[in-house]
Amino acid sequence: SILKLGDRGDLTQKAIWRSVKLFMWGIFLQGSMMPRMKYDVTDAYLVAGLNLASFRVPGILQRIAFAYLVCCLIELYIPHSVPNRGDEDAYGPDPGVVELLSQYRLHWMACMSFLIAYIAIMVRTYVPSYQYTKASITGPVTYSVDCNIRGSFGPECNACGYWDRTVLTYSHMYNTPTYAGLSACRTTLPPQWCSVPFDPEGIVASLGTVPGAARARPR
Repeated sequence: SILKLGDRGDLTQKAIWRSVKLFMWGIFLQGSMMPRMKYDVTDAYLVAGLNLASFRVPGILQRIAFAYLVCCLIELYIPHSVPNRGDEDAYGPDPGVVELLSQYRLHWMACMSFLIAYIAIMVRTYVPSYQYTKASITGPVTYSVDCNIRGSFGPECNACGYWDRTVLTYSHMYNTPTYAGLSACRTTLPPQWCSVPFDPEGIVASLGTVPGAARARPR
């Protein structure tokens, strides 16, 4: 059991601190603080430093930090149905898949609750129509996307994008149009949603990573 490594309170503090460090490294490494080229409609120039008005909040390491913290808290605060298996003579050979699922059913139930929450949000969230304005050589261009729908899993009107636009705003999202590579966007007149930013590591999308990060086998 992980509790053999120390006190529950100390381990919780270490898990939180490690998650914070992972999160901050994510912000640093994905380009918000490292020197990088910035392009506008007329020029390109080198910039460095964290712009609080436009740095991207989500990211791969940020998602790992979230899933790691949740799994640590589940391991620390949900009781095990079996003792520590460090002594093979006392507990026999490694259990099979069915036995593991049974022994750690409470852990898996906690992890799967995040997946259920993700599905519920995707199905129940009402997504209104929205607009996105960006600069261009000829002036600001506004893209309008007609939604007014609930339960869409399509690229233009899903709940993941809605909550990211609402909570993070476009300034703190992945601003490169994620869907630009889709076949629907590779036409002469692509839909306007093809040019709208979408963050693949957004808030709601990260909920589904917890079951994938969880491990039933004891350490």
